[in-house]
Amino acid sequence: MRKLVSGSIIEVYVKEINRYVYLKYIDVREFIEKMSYPFQFRIHRFFYKQPLTSIENLNFSDLLISPLHLTGFKELIKTGEWKVVGVQDITNYDKLQHHYKMAWPPSLIVLFDNVEQWRVLKNINNVNEGQIVPYYRCAHLEYAENLGASHLLLRVIIEYYKAKSQEVNLDKSKWGKFDYVLYSRYVNMPLYTEVPDEFKGKLLPEDYSNSP
Repeated sequence: MRKLVSGSIIEVYVKEINRYVYLKYIDVREFIEKMSYPFQFRIHRFFYKQPLTSIENLNFSDLLISPLHLTGFKELIKTGEWKVVGVQDITNYDKLQHHYKMAWPPSLIVLFDNVEQWRVLKNINNVNEGQIVPYYRCAHLEYAENLGASHLLLRVIIEYYKAKSQEVNLDKSKWGKFDYVLYSRYVNMPLYTEVPDEFKGKLLPEDYSNSP
C-alpha cells in the first residue's frame, strides 16, 4: 500500500456499475491555514471499465463534480477498498476553491423538497458569510459539509446514471435515513459536466440564461 500524501491519486472500484473512478486527494492546509474542511477529494470526470495502467494523463481540471470534503477515508485505504496508485503535483487549478451551498435554516437531515431557502458560501471555511439565492443559481454546487467517505459511492453512482440518461437504479433495502437525504439532494442536481467552464464551482449570475 502506498502512503497517502497530498496529491495522491486513488483508484476506487464501484461494483454497482462495474466501473473504476479516480480521485485526487489534497490536504488544503498546505496552502490555506485554519481549514475546517481540510481533506478535499477531486473526482475525475470519466468512468473506466478497466483499471488504468498509468495515471500520467489524468487531468484533474476535468471533474465529475465540485470537490468533496470527506472524512473516514484512511480506513478505506487500509482495507484496500480505496487504492493509492500514484501521486501528481498540486496545480494552481487544484488550489482554486469552489463555492458550496447549504440548506437554510441549517439542517443536515432535511430532504431536498423541504428546504426553505438556499445559502451559498463563497468561502467554505467561513460559514458566517453566506448569500441567500434561488436554487437555479446554486444547483450545481456541492453541499458544505464533511461527508463520510463511504457515501462517495452513492454520489458517483447517481452521476453515472445521470450521464447515461438512465433511471437511477439502486438497492435501497439497507438504507438509513441519511442515505435518503443524500439521494434527494443528488437526484435534484444538474450534471456538473454540462455547466460552462466559467461557472464550474461558482454561483451562477442572476441573469444566467438557463434560469427558469
